[in-house]
Amino acid sequence: MISTDSDSTHVNYTVSYSQEGYVHYVVDSVFAMIISIHELIKEKCQNTTENRVLCSEFFPMNGTRLLSILRNLSFHNGK
Repeated sequence: MISTDSDSTHVNYTVSYSQEGYVHYVVDSVFAMIISIHELIKEKCQNTTENRVLCSEFFPMNGTRLLSILRNLSFHNGK
């Protein structure tokens, strides 16, 4: 197989590969945590005048509120 890509990535289709059946759960859980943290940051820092991603009101992080956001998160149609 000759790669025409300009990078050094080469896909070898002759090697058998099977993905573990639970990988998508790990990906979904990490994605859910990222979305929850992002929502918490928006909640705490949207009305501040600080020119930083994390404002001082974010600290200390409210774990109870983060858990609440995480529990109310849902995925629809793969999104």
